[in-house]
Amino acid sequence: MTGTADRSTAVARQVVEQWSHRFAEFDHEAVERTALRTRSTDVREVLAHAAAGRGFAETLALVAAGGLEHVHEPRWLESLALVVGLQDLEESDTADACALYRALALAHGPTWLELRHRIAYAELLLIADERQEAAAFVDAALDGVDQGKFLRVDLHNPAHGGDPAAWTDAWRQRFEERGLPAPTVDESAATRFDGLVAPRVPVRTGGPFVSVVMTAFRPGADLLVAARSILAQSWRNLELIVVDDASGPEFDDVLRAVEGLDDRVEVVRLETNGGTYRARNVGIEHARGSIVAGMDSDDWSHPLRLELQLRPFLDDPDVVATRCRAWTVSPALHLHRRGVWPERWCEGSLMFRRDIVRALGGYVDARKSADSELVGRLRAAGRTVVDVPLPLWITRITPETLSRADFRAGWHHPARVTMRGSWEGWHARVREGARSAVADGSSPHVPDRLAAAPAVEPRYDLVLVGDWRFDTPAARQWSELAGSAARAGLRVAVCQMDDPWTPVKPIWAPAGAAVELATDGVVGLVSLDDARAARLLLVVDARSLVLVDRAASSGLRADRVAVVGSAVQGWDAPTCERAAQQLWGVPVTWLPTSAAVRSRLLADGAALHHRELAATVDPGAWRRAPAVRHRRPAAVGALVGRREGRWTVPGGLDRGPEAGTAVVHVADRLVEGRVEGSRRRDLALLRGSDIPYRELLALIDVLVLDPGLEQVERIALECAAAGVVVTAETSDGMPGVVPWREVQRAWSDARALARLRSQAAIGLEAHAVTTAVATLHELIGAER
Repeated sequence: MTGTADRSTAVARQVVEQWSHRFAEFDHEAVERTALRTRSTDVREVLAHAAAGRGFAETLALVAAGGLEHVHEPRWLESLALVVGLQDLEESDTADACALYRALALAHGPTWLELRHRIAYAELLLIADERQEAAAFVDAALDGVDQGKFLRVDLHNPAHGGDPAAWTDAWRQRFEERGLPAPTVDESAATRFDGLVAPRVPVRTGGPFVSVVMTAFRPGADLLVAARSILAQSWRNLELIVVDDASGPEFDDVLRAVEGLDDRVEVVRLETNGGTYRARNVGIEHARGSIVAGMDSDDWSHPLRLELQLRPFLDDPDVVATRCRAWTVSPALHLHRRGVWPERWCEGSLMFRRDIVRALGGYVDARKSADSELVGRLRAAGRTVVDVPLPLWITRITPETLSRADFRAGWHHPARVTMRGSWEGWHARVREGARSAVADGSSPHVPDRLAAAPAVEPRYDLVLVGDWRFDTPAARQWSELAGSAARAGLRVAVCQMDDPWTPVKPIWAPAGAAVELATDGVVGLVSLDDARAARLLLVVDARSLVLVDRAASSGLRADRVAVVGSAVQGWDAPTCERAAQQLWGVPVTWLPTSAAVRSRLLADGAALHHRELAATVDPGAWRRAPAVRHRRPAAVGALVGRREGRWTVPGGLDRGPEAGTAVVHVADRLVEGRVEGSRRRDLALLRGSDIPYRELLALIDVLVLDPGLEQVERIALECAAAGVVVTAETSDGMPGVVPWREVQRAWSDARALARLRSQAAIGLEAHAVTTAVATLHELIGAER
């Protein structure tokens, strides 16, 4: 226990040191989401330091003893309360989070809290069974807010001591506000969910015949509840196909019971268990209707669901699919779970034209996530999918629910994220017309955790573990290396592992060049918990190992683990080595990127490879056709790092009638105000998302680098390979960077600029990606 505490203290100190000077530029919600994704308690120390300049335990004690007099940044204390309450890693977390929120609400008033924090505080009070305080807070802080209405339903829930009449009114109002009659509850049923009673609705006869496919595995009485909700639909022209996924003979009684409910029910029994989506594909083949709708065997459908999801089909023949929204509830009809909003889009509700989905190969062969994939694939193929924004489905959440272990507040299981990245890469190719939308088993990659049958894959020579979510210089470099290594004959895969040092709000899936390589079959794509073997596992950014959850593990196994140590801040060798040992059980070999990093690692007593892995580039990936530069004035661009205020255009590069169009590309955020130092009216400010990086390079002749950027060496190499002259006010001997004064002298002379481009390209050979591949061959021990 002492070792764990020492590690936590050391990591927290490291994180505080690296993040503290950047608090002003961090978005509070992005930091909160990063903490929830990493599930790291070390981020609590960062937030406590930002709020009060003290550690987490001391901050808690001070707030408990004297309120907020020691807190100089209360918004960071607000973030700390949310992280503690939603991480839920320690027994006291709920009480500690409530204490922090309570102090803030008392000091500033309940509506001072931002909306997401008001919701979180109310939920946590309910979890702590502080119902009276929760009710008072909802009245004061969430009156008239949609989230407050949901919370009032739970406050009145009779299963938790609430008033039955008040609950019935609140429950009914939630439906009626959406134009729907509300179901009632038979309180004599085994659970309140089982007691849901469909409201009376007008019956619709005729119209398209609908086949509802419901899959089941080892069902109980909840199968009958789900089936009755379908048989009570206002749309009468239907059949219910129940596909039993090899439950076994002990479940024959309940299957016979569901078959006996109505002549419209058919039970199809499978001999081998293959998961929900294999069973759904079987149901599609048995369907007699032109329209197929899904249904889960433990959920409940509103009696108007089929009718309302069918309307878009009847109104527009181009509509291929519809889906509705769902409420997630406990068996007691409690709506709220810790940090999870109770209403969502329900992919399981997907209703579609049978023949079109059959032609696309149906659902991909996975046990989870295949419904979300199908929605995305239909849209990528140019098909119209209509969202019906009504809660026509109620999802029962229990400890046995198929997807429950894969989602927590702000966190999705890595296997889910990896699979989403894989199918999004496939779908992008479908939109481009470069790949078929037919599910033929080649795409997407399905991690072991989600696979109907785990694939038997070869032992990899090399697995690159890194953050592939964003189009960064580092991601581009390592993607090029992965592709080059694969083309050199190595069996290569990439694996997503977030870099926590760039806080972002959404849960991004891997994307970009690495996923494109996987989509095209050049490299494999694996999840951190896949049971795969590799001769060499290469962690391409040491910072990914700093905030590893202390309970995390990995299915990947390697003969050797290497970690790239770069000049960027935010990591130390002992912390990274402990995390790597925890995940893979193998001592680390370090690959420094420079002599300075080598010295730093030697000071930490790290085991180093004798070669350095400097920045590399694949010139062929960046070479562009000769532009008509000589027929137009030269153009200057810039990459600007994280900075507030204004950025000054370097003198002399945007002046004069021959200067032409100038473009400024802002890497992280839009520069506030105008560009200083420029007399040009056509100088454009662009966010990084406004123009793809490669398109920027195609527009310009000279790129000015902001010294505040990371991976400057890699950017310079990319530009040199693309025929763009790179300059900076201080070049410091960076490869490919032309001294400032030389660019100024050549600016108005097209031939002089061409000579500078040629000179910059001469040095590329020493930084070719093949040199890095040779180093990896050596580490792997493979014959070359």
